[in-house]
Amino acid sequence: MKFEDDIVDICLKLLVMCQRPCGRLLCNPIYVSRVVSAMISANNDRGVLMGRWDGQYVGGIFPTHWNGSVEVLRRWLKYGSHPVKYGQCWGFAGVMCTGRPSLSLNPLDIAAGSRGAEGAAAPPEKSPAKHLSNI
Repeated sequence: MKFEDDIVDICLKLLVMCQRPCGRLLCNPIYVSRVVSAMISANNDRGVLMGRWDGQYVGGIFPTHWNGSVEVLRRWLKYGSHPVKYGQCWGFAGVMCTGRPSLSLNPLDIAAGSRGAEGAAAPPEKSPAKHLSNI
């Protein structure tokens, strides 16, 4: 698998900015998932993506208009590591899974009750989630 040229550097910058305790805690998957989640969400921290669910997207981009998580991460870096406006559940999941072979589950998948051949939730046909993960 090939990363986009700058994505590894962007992800490393995000990790450096995190400033969370490390050491033994990095062996705890619950701790790591919470830290990564906080690093992506700008609503409670200095994360990458600002969530918005009220339909008011002035000063940003409609969550359904993103064409991929790489675009979100590049915009975050381009504008001085300021939160990118706006995302919703599939956007956060896409950014979290950028560059890794993975299947993210989000409330849209669960609510739709869609299941793949192995029983894992699969994105609905028209879900924006299929465009967000750079896998």
